[in-house]
Amino acid sequence: MAFAAALVYLPALHPVFGTAALSPGEVLLVAPFPFPVWGADELLRVRLRRRTG
Repeated sequence: MAFAAALVYLPALHPVFGTAALSPGEVLLVAPFPFPVWGADELLRVRLRRRTG
């Protein structure tokens, strides 16, 4: 995660990797998305544990 953050937020790396810093509005837009992904993964794990347990 630190490497990804460096790619996005260190200005010296922007021309090398073609990245740009996210605006605060963009960060707020994408910030909630990891939670449904995490929840779906946990539900899958519960389902697999019940099936094999």
